[in-house]
Amino acid sequence: MGVKLLFATLGEPLSSDLVERCMAWPDETLACFSNPLAAFGGDCERLLAEATGQAVAPRDVSLGPPTAWRASLAGTVRRLRVTADDAVIVTIDDATEPGAGEVLALDGGDERWRWRLDPDVRLRDAAGETALLTRGSTLGLLQLATGQPRWLPPLPSDAEPWDGPSSIRSVATTSSGWLVLDDRARVFTASASTCMRRGSSCWTAKGHRLDETIDEVDMLLHDERLWLRTRTTLRAFTLKDLEPLFVAEPHDTIGWLAEHPRGLATVIDDDVMLLDPSACHSTPPERAVALSNDACPDCAEPPPGCLLWRISVPGIDTVATPSIAEDGTIIVHDTHGFTVALRDGEPVWKSATFGVGPILGDGDDWLVLSTGFAEGEPLAIRSLAGHDGRHLFVTPLPFSAGAVVVSSDDFHFARGADLAVAAHGTELATVDLSLRE
Repeated sequence: MGVKLLFATLGEPLSSDLVERCMAWPDETLACFSNPLAAFGGDCERLLAEATGQAVAPRDVSLGPPTAWRASLAGTVRRLRVTADDAVIVTIDDATEPGAGEVLALDGGDERWRWRLDPDVRLRDAAGETALLTRGSTLGLLQLATGQPRWLPPLPSDAEPWDGPSSIRSVATTSSGWLVLDDRARVFTASASTCMRRGSSCWTAKGHRLDETIDEVDMLLHDERLWLRTRTTLRAFTLKDLEPLFVAEPHDTIGWLAEHPRGLATVIDDDVMLLDPSACHSTPPERAVALSNDACPDCAEPPPGCLLWRISVPGIDTVATPSIAEDGTIIVHDTHGFTVALRDGEPVWKSATFGVGPILGDGDDWLVLSTGFAEGEPLAIRSLAGHDGRHLFVTPLPFSAGAVVVSSDDFHFARGADLAVAAHGTELATVDLSLRE
């Protein structure tokens, strides 16, 4: 009876009593069948895993294009980017000096240039054909084509000279130049055309939060509002004078914050949500708002229209920034082995991948870096169909994730025009996507 019921429920969640019957195999089943494993394709464990919601490797997935070239680097990879002409820009640690590193440009596996990263210099996200550097109160531009840096004039000092120079905490690229926040809660803007004229002061002060200091923070400019995110607060200010507008607090953690076609997307605790920034005002501005289901008990309810939708994704990876499609679909990883697509507060599809790190667009489809479905499996690049998450191809890479995956920060994944690049530890491998069938 249990076996007949099992066949009737394939593809649907199994009831707990049926799972218990399955766990009693093979004794119970042997009483009904002379060869019970043949009746289930010899894969009872797989059936049980799927029935109990575990991530199971998909069957019959085509092999993708092979590895193009690989490199074993002298230090651990910390950042990875691929330019429009498929040059690989990789930042590695210097094992001989704490805090130091090197930036390398690799073209077809050959070194194009190398630039030393001193301990007091921090390389930040690349924008266009340059990477942003900071050293104290100075912003620099590293040309990715040549490896040559150019340093801009430092930020203006405060009136009190005994305070010494400030330190840049966050940088955002704008349509005309850069937006900078320093540790003294001062915001400056600069235009690229002005800063490139030697001798120009270049920086324009936008606002100053008196009696406040800033540690490292993610910064995002949206409709003339400055959004600052740490793991424990999400705040919005007017760009003109840094007047506070909004603050939200989590029960546990605020993860990524990202632009969305309809506003701003974020994850607070286990809730993915979409905000309409124009409707997000705290009253008074310093009183925290609770946006997640399990947030601070003393927080206020979100103002009308601020929270457009919200959906719980248990175990969501709050570190890796999601991918967001043109239609507003948000693609995220969870920590249970699934990649999930969400739209308008509803799940669109869920695909077993054991994906980590960034999710890359590939036309209408997606590329995922997978750590493998069993210990010792190599890392792999998996292609997922955009409309349903079906696996289109898999390309195994020539190294594995090791026995324990500590953080998605340890995995790096990027692409250029034709080249997809994955890195973990000191290993890096590339795949030429133009060779797929």
